[in-house]
Amino acid sequence: MSDPHDHQPDPAALDELQRAFDDPPADTDEASADRSAQTDAESRRHEVLSALGIDDDIEDLAAEHDDGGPEEILIVEQDPLVDPTPTPATPPTVIRIDDYGGSVLVDAPRPDEAAESEQGAAPAPGGSTDGGGGEADDIGEPSVIAIADHEDLPDAVYVEGDLEGSGSRNIVFIDDDDTGDAIAPEIDREVRRGIEPRLRERRAAVKRALGRKRLRWLLFGTLIVLVAVGVLAVLGSGLFAIKAENVTVIGVRYADPDRVDAVVDDLVGTPSLLADTQAAEEQLEAIPWVDEARVRVSFPNTATIEIRERAAMTTYQGPDQRYRVLDRDGRVLAVLDGYPIAYVLLSGPDPVDLEPGQFAPQGYAAASELAKNLTTSIRGQVALIEVTSDGTRLTMYLDDGTEVRFGAARDLFNKLLRLETALANNPDREPGVIDVSTSEVTL
Repeated sequence: MSDPHDHQPDPAALDELQRAFDDPPADTDEASADRSAQTDAESRRHEVLSALGIDDDIEDLAAEHDDGGPEEILIVEQDPLVDPTPTPATPPTVIRIDDYGGSVLVDAPRPDEAAESEQGAAPAPGGSTDGGGGEADDIGEPSVIAIADHEDLPDAVYVEGDLEGSGSRNIVFIDDDDTGDAIAPEIDREVRRGIEPRLRERRAAVKRALGRKRLRWLLFGTLIVLVAVGVLAVLGSGLFAIKAENVTVIGVRYADPDRVDAVVDDLVGTPSLLADTQAAEEQLEAIPWVDEARVRVSFPNTATIEIRERAAMTTYQGPDQRYRVLDRDGRVLAVLDGYPIAYVLLSGPDPVDLEPGQFAPQGYAAASELAKNLTTSIRGQVALIEVTSDGTRLTMYLDDGTEVRFGAARDLFNKLLRLETALANNPDREPGVIDVSTSEVTL
């Protein structure tokens, strides 16, 4: 039996295996030629598929489903191929904004120009672009800001000029139309203030209008004041002054006539609108006899004075031998040379000389209060009331010689009731002493 390893492999089988595993044979010229032809076919096929727009994924999928039969070329209709060479895009519209120069449309810088400008040396602030330190040729030229409004581009801003800080500040006006009617400042002061002339003019117009409105109100107020002053001047003139024949005084009986006439004289000749009635009332009430006074002025020249006098109750003779007339409060109403028989006479161990308007001691004031409360039947019988200055003892003497002892000058009203009761219950009594200082009345 022969050894299996001694047999030579079949060349046809080897060629079949090499084609199956894509392993080109290395020892035959015919196999090399076949591989070169196969490579060229694959290259042309890829070019055709690329031209038809079929990618490699579809090709691999087709290879997976290849059942070993003959290959088929699938032709798909599609739109004509686009020329890969891009056409130059229309440059975007750019709005150029100058310093007071209005708004104009300018062309946006192309990318190559922008690149060239970036490669150039940026001018130093206030210096020259040639790097030589000399004066720049473009000093004083306004900065330009260009804003692109192309819809296909992002919001880009192209800036021409130096963005570094400089010693001066420029004012930029943005005008959204193509008229270029931006207003240039007339003076440098407006530029320094940073106010757009039209806005400044509007503010000035508003201020002028406000000033005119205030002026009108001021003139109107001044006119009103002048009219009021004129009216008051006419009303306060002598045409409407109080006349003496139109002054009426009511209620004066015992009051000092000279002092009343003095008040009347002050009113006469005074304009009715300017008459001080309160001051006139105070002057009248300062008269001892006057309890209350009322002064009324009627337009155009009339005045009325109403006076209510105080009631006199008692009188006493002072060390100067003159008689003082007292009211119920002990106020001195008048000083008379003779004895006024209409009033109850007071007497005491220590009388004092007083002037009208002054007040008598406490005991005299208590006796005057007692005299005010006397009934008509008793008052006609009273001859004298004797009292001390401090009011610790008060005694009344009747016409028939009866002595009525009141004790201290307090609770006089109840003591007076006891006296009335005792006199009424004893009409046939003999003159003597009646003590009403306590609740136990003794006769």
